[in-house]
Amino acid sequence: MPPHIRKYPVMKRIAKFLSCTLLLFVATACGKVRPVTEVPDIHVGEPTFFPTIVAHADAPIIGGNRIDILLNGDEVFPAMLRDIKSARQTITFAQYLYQDGKLAREFADALAERCRAGVKGHILLDSQGARDVKLTYRASRRNYGKMLQGGIEIYEYHPALMHAKTMIVDGVWATVGSTNMDNRSFALNEELNLAVYDRAFARRLEDIFRDDLRYSRKITFVEWAARPWRERFFELFAFPFQEQL
Repeated sequence: MPPHIRKYPVMKRIAKFLSCTLLLFVATACGKVRPVTEVPDIHVGEPTFFPTIVAHADAPIIGGNRIDILLNGDEVFPAMLRDIKSARQTITFAQYLYQDGKLAREFADALAERCRAGVKGHILLDSQGARDVKLTYRASRRNYGKMLQGGIEIYEYHPALMHAKTMIVDGVWATVGSTNMDNRSFALNEELNLAVYDRAFARRLEDIFRDDLRYSRKITFVEWAARPWRERFFELFAFPFQEQL
């Protein structure tokens, strides 16, 4: 060791500290982080269940709420429709795909009825990814008029693909999951939504929704009614195929 370090014990300790810090930094920087490819085989009720979920989801477990698991469209849509019809204050709905059809018209009727009763309704729909399937996108706009006349505010998200499927009712009940508003969610796709009864969770989803509105364009009834003949043609052309979309 150099003489000037031997004479000053403090300098010696500092040199050791810096050496250890450098080694730790190199070891950390060079270490490989193993990606998580699957969740271990665990079951509800086991002592390791919640700690494992927290570790893999990087999110805390919060008590005092209730969650229902809804499988596929035949469970998801009736629950959503039930809570829309029971809304008293607000309905906040974000959806990637709003396919025209019997289900979409039933939702449009329920949303419009609630808004005429004084409920504030806001719908945010994707305008980018859905355009990849022009027939489906154009057909989805068929129901805008009924909802806009009922007092619902409709927005289209423009910066990028918006793949959210969320709904919040009265700031208390919320659902989030994979289910699109289409026939495939009934007949073909395996879908799952969570229905959460928790004000904090609902408030967080509403905050995200409001933030997304900053990058969205509001659709008015005047604009929708004046849409070009090409859009109207696509809507009419898609009508016979709506059950297959």
